[in-house]
Amino acid sequence: MPEAANESSQRRQRGAVLSPRGLTRLRAAIRMAEQRDFEGRRLNLQELGDCIRIAPKTVRKVLKRQSTVDFSTLELCFSAFQMPLEPEDLDYPQSPTEMVSAPPLPRQDWPRTDWGTAPNGAPFYGRQDELNQLSEWIQREGCRSVTVLGLGGVGKTTLVARLAHQISPQFDAIIWRSLRQAPPLELLLGELVTFLSHHHSLEPTLPSLIEQLRRQRCLIVLDNLDAVLQTSGSAGHYQPGYDTYGEFLSTVGAADHTSCLLFTSREKPFDVALAAAATAPVRIFSLSGSATVTEGILQAKPLTGTEAQRQVLSQHYDHNPLVLQIVAASIQDLFGGDLGLFLAQDMRVFGGVRWLLDQQFSRLSDLERSISYWLAINREWTHADELMTDLLPAVGRAELLSALESLRWRSLIEQQGDRYSQQPVIMEYVLGNLLDIIYGELTGGMPLPRLEATQSASTLASLPMVSRYALVKTTVRDYIRQSQVRLILQPLAERLRRRFSSLEALEQQLQVVLARLRLLEQWAQQGYGTGNWIDLGTYLGLELTGYDFSGLPIWQAYLQATPLHRVKFSGSYFHQSRFADVFGIVLALAFSPDGQQLAVGDSSGGVRIHRTTDLQTQSLLVGHGSRVMSVDWSPSGRQLASASMDGTIRLWNTHTGQEIAVLEGHQNLVMSVSWHPQGALLATGSEDHNVHLWDALSGELRQVWRGHTDSVRSVSWSPDGEILVSASADGTLRLWNLATGECQVLTGHSDSLWAVVWSPDGQWLASGGEDGTVRLWQAHGEYPAQVLSGHTEWIWSLRFSADGQRLASGSRDCTIRLWDVATGTTTKVLKAHPMGVSALCWHPQQPLLASGGVDQMLRLWDTRSGHALRFLKGFTTSVWAVAWNPKAVLAADRPELASGHQDGSVWLWRRGTGVPLRRLGSHTRQIWELAWSPDGETLACCGDDGAVHLWDTATGTHLESLRGHRHDRIWAVTWSPDGRLLASGGADAAICLWDAMTHHGLQAWQAHASDVVALQFSPDGQWLASGSEDQTLRLWNLKTGELENTLAGHSDRITQLQFNPTGSLLASASEDRTIRLWEVASGEGSCTLQGHENRVWDIQFSPDGQKLVSASTDRTARIWDIRTGTCDTVLTDHESLLWSVGWSADGKTVATGGEDGLVKLWSVAEQRWVATLQGDRLYEGMQIQGATGLSSAAITGLQKLGATTNP
Repeated sequence: MPEAANESSQRRQRGAVLSPRGLTRLRAAIRMAEQRDFEGRRLNLQELGDCIRIAPKTVRKVLKRQSTVDFSTLELCFSAFQMPLEPEDLDYPQSPTEMVSAPPLPRQDWPRTDWGTAPNGAPFYGRQDELNQLSEWIQREGCRSVTVLGLGGVGKTTLVARLAHQISPQFDAIIWRSLRQAPPLELLLGELVTFLSHHHSLEPTLPSLIEQLRRQRCLIVLDNLDAVLQTSGSAGHYQPGYDTYGEFLSTVGAADHTSCLLFTSREKPFDVALAAAATAPVRIFSLSGSATVTEGILQAKPLTGTEAQRQVLSQHYDHNPLVLQIVAASIQDLFGGDLGLFLAQDMRVFGGVRWLLDQQFSRLSDLERSISYWLAINREWTHADELMTDLLPAVGRAELLSALESLRWRSLIEQQGDRYSQQPVIMEYVLGNLLDIIYGELTGGMPLPRLEATQSASTLASLPMVSRYALVKTTVRDYIRQSQVRLILQPLAERLRRRFSSLEALEQQLQVVLARLRLLEQWAQQGYGTGNWIDLGTYLGLELTGYDFSGLPIWQAYLQATPLHRVKFSGSYFHQSRFADVFGIVLALAFSPDGQQLAVGDSSGGVRIHRTTDLQTQSLLVGHGSRVMSVDWSPSGRQLASASMDGTIRLWNTHTGQEIAVLEGHQNLVMSVSWHPQGALLATGSEDHNVHLWDALSGELRQVWRGHTDSVRSVSWSPDGEILVSASADGTLRLWNLATGECQVLTGHSDSLWAVVWSPDGQWLASGGEDGTVRLWQAHGEYPAQVLSGHTEWIWSLRFSADGQRLASGSRDCTIRLWDVATGTTTKVLKAHPMGVSALCWHPQQPLLASGGVDQMLRLWDTRSGHALRFLKGFTTSVWAVAWNPKAVLAADRPELASGHQDGSVWLWRRGTGVPLRRLGSHTRQIWELAWSPDGETLACCGDDGAVHLWDTATGTHLESLRGHRHDRIWAVTWSPDGRLLASGGADAAICLWDAMTHHGLQAWQAHASDVVALQFSPDGQWLASGSEDQTLRLWNLKTGELENTLAGHSDRITQLQFNPTGSLLASASEDRTIRLWEVASGEGSCTLQGHENRVWDIQFSPDGQKLVSASTDRTARIWDIRTGTCDTVLTDHESLLWSVGWSADGKTVATGGEDGLVKLWSVAEQRWVATLQGDRLYEGMQIQGATGLSSAAITGLQKLGATTNP
């Protein structure tokens, strides 16, 4: 084939670059040579050039792939490392443009590594035979699963760490994870799959992991697997809830791949034992003590004795390194370091490790024991300052440091700089002791010390252990607190449940304990006991309503999700306890210029300023009447600007919390605000399509920039203040020159935009929106320099790090992605907020990222580790659904009205009493819609927990949870007129049909291009109408299951649908502020109802079909005459956004529900508000008069959640 040969020759003459495969092979070969010949040292370009015999600049060309090189150069590169150059190793760009625009490879070391908590730099003695054997199994025999089994302290972790580093050049990716905190398998799989897939959005499942193990050669190291095994019962079996680890181990060992799972354990997992064999790909290596290792340890200790004596000592303790360290410390304490004197004793007395630890622990001072307990509770490296805060009674720093040094001398703790921790064996021993003592106190053995008139350290030290130590801490990182719940609170609760025959009997005993704590802690005025009692009672499921904790210290109590109805805290002292805060969806975040404070804007209309270190609320800025969409600090940090859906921008004094000015001028809600770098101007973007410039000092409107054809959702100043960029729902970016007013338009996105931001150096712009991509633009370019793909849903927020090297993106797909700006690659994916990430902000000095979500959570992340450090849970009771019982005549004990709320609660009401009949529980997330069965007996609820729930409203019994949607958000649910069918629609764009009798799924239709937000059966049961985020309505024939008609006309998403009672008309509400009426027979629009000034969220026909009521985020409800298309009545007494509306079956009353958590009832005849309904909030009736330790902002927040300062 001469043509092919000629083409190949031409391609060689043009030059080539390495393909991704070729670059991977060359980097791996270089790294192996560095390990083999240069003791692991990385070679620079000059040294690489000398090895290959080419110039350093040519080496750079080859590795950067930024320009072609001749074929012979690439052959030299490969032959220098004894590798053939293969055709698949080369790419031949057709043009310089194609070559430059090729996707960049990740900038990384080789192999890719995430060493997690692997030990680094620990002394290593001997073990060469063990290393050789394990290396042989993994490298030459290709074992897929290797278990290193051994007693605690024998050196498993140290050996495996040395092995992993030694064989690292043979792998493409290495990840180390400790299971010490017993993470659920789903969490572990998420971390493994995310890292191995280069942070692509893959499901955290076993099949996804196996796919990655086949695509590349990976080494996964899991340390301390025994943490997920049972501590009692059958050996090798898993703790309750951890059985999935067995499937994980079995699957990885059996699947066909070239990767390796290497893990350590003190116990042989049952699944692994079954699969292991001498020639199988699953092996178990039993690690015993080593005389070489212990000889090195003993020689390093100040012991006097002969080599023979050291050998005898080592043999007696099976050459266990950790045990020998503890023994050596005992010999120093008890025998002055004299080995001979120690060996002259009866060696049988010096039994196992438990006995040694008992002996060591019995010799500790009270302070040393206290430190040991706190290190076991804290479960991670702990700073000395934190220990000083923890300890009760308090001690001086010098005394603390002396005790820490004593513990280190005894080998009972480890030290890294000024932080301290314990070996797992010791941590388990100490924690076990602590739980045994506290269990004894809770079950009847609580000491009552003599209470002297004046407190002293000795009397405080005699307080019971439950008063001196926190079981769960509110001040630790989030994942550590969860670990404390699993490993401290849960085992203690389970022991108590086994001890007592019923929850009632257990509660009676805990009430006895509380009475004693009241006596002790009221005298001491300090202590962790009451906080522990509340945490334990909550975990056990006690109903705390009406309990009296007045006058008690409440330390380290986690109360963010605990209902405390009518609980008494009068005169109590709160210390490091955490309550829920009053905020909704977090929509805006901004760190102060010094990083000390974080401003938060949310859907409830509040602006809050939090202290960065612990997220405590410092001040509340009250004034907006609707959602706060954006916040920004002035360059000096003395002022804050906030933009809201109420159409205003407000300026605040951040020191006093006082409102300075209200800027009005936009004709619609304000979406974004940005302070000019020099502080003199403010820029704002609005749904009125315009950008406004304001004088920050006078508040005067200076200029209006027009050009966008849809909502301006984000504005951002360049660092030099010369250019303002705006991003719009019209899909464009506009760059406005401040001096000239000239505008440059950037296009490239295929859908609406939500976010735009400048890099700190002004070289880059980042934009994101509904097409799911992030685009990086050079400051003066017309086209995006890079398109960053990875998110699977809309991009809602973008922020650059302070150094400009990283970009964070928050998406509706519930993740945060961290990007390397230079390469355009994802460096981390944070599974952040289960319903979407709505706001982000980088700390100006530290590697911290704040995020806010639709789940009403505020989180603070360590971007180096990817761990959530702190979080704050918001709480609101916004009413998203109201539904009247369809039966006009009901018995007095039957509910007439149901309301569904943002906190997941559903309340059932009678019109005349104002008191709820009952609350329907078990919903874990926001409720979106309620629907009564035609007979008025059953209520269907749907929301953000992935299920349609059915309730018997007469008894409050939960009947069934219907699951079938592929997304957690289910927007809509409706009954067929005969009550035999249910239909639900969700964020998966699907409609599910259910048999209402059997609760079985019947059909699932992929109905729309986007979320199905609204559903209604026609009164005759022939049609099902659906409305979607894609702005269309669709009519489905229920007999055939076919789509009969698509109705288009709205310019924004559909929010609700209603058939009139005869079925001849279909009404649709939309975020475009209109209501449209459609003739069902023809599919033609018959009328458009206009008058609302903002989104229309809900509608319902009157029972006679002559009227229609609508609810809007303009804070009004309107009653419309269907015949004339005019508005008869405007209901205006709500002070917040309205989300829901319903018309009673008798036609006399309209109910509305809004952002303020209130259901209001309106007399249709009198056209006025007649009653307000409100269910119990989280802290309803909680008494906090005289309580201390709460800031004024915290008290205000608690009052909004129902607390009272009145007696």
